[in-house]
Amino acid sequence: MKKILFFCLFALNTPAQQLWVDIVPDFNEIGAESLQPPFTAGADFAEEILLNSKAWVQFSEIQPGSKWCLLARSTETTQGGAVIHLRPDYMSVSVGQWSANSPSLIPLNDNTLAVFSGIGEVESLLIEFIVSGAEVLKDWQPRDISIEWTVVSGGCLL
Repeated sequence: MKKILFFCLFALNTPAQQLWVDIVPDFNEIGAESLQPPFTAGADFAEEILLNSKAWVQFSEIQPGSKWCLLARSTETTQGGAVIHLRPDYMSVSVGQWSANSPSLIPLNDNTLAVFSGIGEVESLLIEFIVSGAEVLKDWQPRDISIEWTVVSGGCLL
């Protein structure tokens, strides 16, 4: 069984007063239900596994119409071949609050990457976590993942 635990770190470089990221739950366990086919001896993990954890992002006390960019990076080096991706749920925010150039799936690694290009305040952006490329023989050990979230003024250059 693979266990994944999330931690959050924050850095602000914008005139906002508040960035809040809450990951719920902060613990995930990938087990036999994530095999392809599920619960089958000798099977490998499915190509993509949607984790139970979701990040709820709130960005407030910023001027209406102000453009900003949410960036993320992992502060941990990973073992194995699995990659964790961030997937913003654009249906969780109003159309006028995000740029159409925002990415749909962002690999989480030690490089700082744009996750969401926002406009004005955002009350509840939902970000999902997806594991891809996991193999039972390589990715069986527990993994702690720390994510550094950074907000910069101006939209993301996508």
